[in-house]
Amino acid sequence: MAAWAAQRMSIWILTNGSAFVGRYVNALLGNFTCESKRVQAACVPALRMLIMTVPALGLDANVMAPYYSAIAETVKNCVPHYHTTNLKLLCDLAISVMYLAPSPIEQQQLVAPFHDAFADKFARLGQTFYAFYNDNGSNNQTVVETDVFDISRVLYKYLQDYPSAEMAFQHLGSWIDVLTTIATGGHTDDPELAEQPTRLCSILITALPSNALQAFSKLKELGNVVTWLLQYPSSSVQGAACALLGDMINGFGAQTFDVVSGDALVTALTPLINPDTDLDVLVDASRAVSAVVAAAPSANLSGLVGSLANCIRADVFGSTREGHCQLAFDLCGLLVVSPGAATAKSLCNIAELLYGSSNDYPKREATISFCALMPNPAIHNTLAQAGAVPTFLNMFMKMVFSWQKMSEGDCQRAISAALTVLMNGYNQQLWSVIQSNAPAYIQDIFGHYDIQV
Repeated sequence: MAAWAAQRMSIWILTNGSAFVGRYVNALLGNFTCESKRVQAACVPALRMLIMTVPALGLDANVMAPYYSAIAETVKNCVPHYHTTNLKLLCDLAISVMYLAPSPIEQQQLVAPFHDAFADKFARLGQTFYAFYNDNGSNNQTVVETDVFDISRVLYKYLQDYPSAEMAFQHLGSWIDVLTTIATGGHTDDPELAEQPTRLCSILITALPSNALQAFSKLKELGNVVTWLLQYPSSSVQGAACALLGDMINGFGAQTFDVVSGDALVTALTPLINPDTDLDVLVDASRAVSAVVAAAPSANLSGLVGSLANCIRADVFGSTREGHCQLAFDLCGLLVVSPGAATAKSLCNIAELLYGSSNDYPKREATISFCALMPNPAIHNTLAQAGAVPTFLNMFMKMVFSWQKMSEGDCQRAISAALTVLMNGYNQQLWSVIQSNAPAYIQDIFGHYDIQV
């Protein structure tokens, strides 16, 4: 209870001098080896919260430097003795502590006990998996041990900073074997058992450059597994499979389509892309479709793009809005390739979502693609047939105004070209929208895009 209460005082502790920090860190570390798992479960996240609060307050990371050695030594000593939930908490802490290491050597030393534990934990996964599924009797009390999933997160975080093709290929092959076993046995009763290896495969693939991945020998097996996972009866697994598919395409490029046919992808992705799908899965599916189009522009995915267009909404808030903004960003690029998939509602929603987004790189790229649609007559026919031209012009101009004078380069030129097209096609309607919504700096804005007011 004391650790739980103190965790909520992290800001006060950090802002009241090093004496408080040192006493607090030492008190927490002293309880890492307590026999009570509940005490461990309180003290480990309390220390992680303290470490994470440092950058949140804008403090120098060196605030924690005097305590790194003691923290690292305690974490290393605890690895062999922690299990299940507490091991997960310890791994979360280790990932946070990794960035406090004064040198790569000390980072390697921190990770070493996790590396040593991997082989044993992986073996225990296999042993308990086979014991559970080979004994279907009602008295089977075996629990599949999944500690290796958390151990792997620490190893692969280190691998992302210090890539090793040999280690990545070895581990990637092992996880593909695990997933192949699950798929072959048709084991769909434990989503975590399928999801975690799938996400670990994604991490391993993204940890290596594309040229290194070309030497990987189990791509066909991976393709078979992904196709099966896309149809797994769990939204979390389907989302992980979509993410893995996107990472495969980004990493292996066109080789992916040698092992996963375009027809199979369309068949697998089609049921996932509908308004009732979990938003996280929908975002992962959208990224997968974007990756397919980027790697194989000739692929006929207009049906999937149309389904995505029907899913996008602008009347949402908070984290849900963030998800739909990501869909909008992806859809902008996809509609350039499949403009016939656009609907009047989706075009208005995209403009509204772009208008409400921060002026950052993803919005910039999406704006360029969205503006590239404007010269296409099919887009204007779609808007006119739905009677949505006034609504679209209103949202499009709000999107333009949201950039103020911050757009530059390709983005600035794309907006200028789109405005020219809209001025020529909807002169009176567009000026009506501008006069009713124009901010005081309208002349500066239009001057920025070389449009005469």
